[in-house]
Amino acid sequence: MATSSKARSQPSLPSAEYILSPSGRSDIMRPTLIKYGDRIFRKTTGRSVPIPPSGAPSRQWPLEEDEMEEDEPKCSAEKEEEERELVGSRKLRSGEYELCLPTPPVFFKYIIGREGNTRRGIERDTKCKLVIPRQGQSGPLVLIAPNKRSLISAKQRIDVIVWSNRGKEGITHFLCIDLNSSDIMTKFEDFMKEVKALVPSIDEELFQKPIKLHITLPVFYLFTKEEETMAVQEIHKILPKAIDKLGTSPVTISLQGLECMNDDYSSVNVLYAKVKLTDSSSRLQEFADTLQQELALSLPDHIQVREGRSGIKLHATVMNSSFKDAPPVSHSNNRRGYYKKERFDASEIMKHLSQFEFGCLPLSEIRLLNRGEKDPSTGLYKCTETFKLIQ
Repeated sequence: MATSSKARSQPSLPSAEYILSPSGRSDIMRPTLIKYGDRIFRKTTGRSVPIPPSGAPSRQWPLEEDEMEEDEPKCSAEKEEEERELVGSRKLRSGEYELCLPTPPVFFKYIIGREGNTRRGIERDTKCKLVIPRQGQSGPLVLIAPNKRSLISAKQRIDVIVWSNRGKEGITHFLCIDLNSSDIMTKFEDFMKEVKALVPSIDEELFQKPIKLHITLPVFYLFTKEEETMAVQEIHKILPKAIDKLGTSPVTISLQGLECMNDDYSSVNVLYAKVKLTDSSSRLQEFADTLQQELALSLPDHIQVREGRSGIKLHATVMNSSFKDAPPVSHSNNRRGYYKKERFDASEIMKHLSQFEFGCLPLSEIRLLNRGEKDPSTGLYKCTETFKLIQ
């Protein structure tokens, strides 16, 4: 039976209206839009864009803000994400949007880039203006954009730059156990005298200052007061779980014996005292590892430095080539001008003093120190917070 022409006919479709940029090409912020009836679709750059038929209606940029942002409905998750990104923003009388980012000044150089290329790239791609305080000036980084989408795009670009460059600025804070009791400092001075007697040519700058002797626990990148406060709060929160690993009996730390960070005693960067407890238990190691693991779960990845799978290596540095103020030795095999630390010969030290006893110290507290600030009265790193382990 033949099918009627009425049955074969297709429903009439509205004609497509192409909304193009002046160049006829789409970019990151302003993709080609196709109005089909009463609906608007984005044309992604991943597929070829058909050329509008001759005579097809089109409109030129700039589009109205609602056309840019409401071309398709947003799901609740997208709306929540947009609201989070726009927290603190405001609409100006000009119709533009402004957002002040409390970006640490140390990252401005990465946002600006060499000869300003990174900054110009962000402004070009997102159509957002970046107002960056000049060197020596304080204040937030200000974003001014024609619409919300542009503002969010620029903010996300800056967030990525800051996040990816945090490690380049070095560690700012660290948790530690102080070892500067009078007994340990006295014995450390005896150690220094014996080393000088064994190796008269040894450079005194290689030695740690007795008042600075410590055991390093987790370390952090904390570039703002808010990040510092967050770290302090989280340490207080998880500390009871770590303290449980110490048990109820007194914890006494013993410093005895020497070791270096490599197997060649004739070429050493770091010489350290071994750390153990007087009862030979692993309680201190379990405490340190639990502290590290719990902080890794509770703090954002970008503000804490991860240790290896073996956990924190408990040690007390007694000699380090980085303590010297002399310029490092150039590595002749590196064309990019890489520099390595000047090593020292610890062969005689390890031969005669490998079992040196530095003394003991009861564990009662740990401290969070800020490497960027010093106490004017002592010259030591400023203490951000002291955490009592014994009430």
